[in-house]
Amino acid sequence: MQQLNPQRFQTALHFVSVAIKNFTICMVVVIIPKSNLRNLWKLKNTKNHLLKEAKQ
Repeated sequence: MQQLNPQRFQTALHFVSVAIKNFTICMVVVIIPKSNLRNLWKLKNTKNHLLKEAKQ
């Protein structure tokens, strides 16, 4: 059995952690604003709807 090169293992670990971090940042940047915008849009529509109901 070949001994695992600690240096290469460290590099691989570093690469994986960087990839995970970048992926997480992308998810946060892409998904959260979309869902927030959708929720804000829903809130706005609900508010308009409630205002219309109140005027009648």
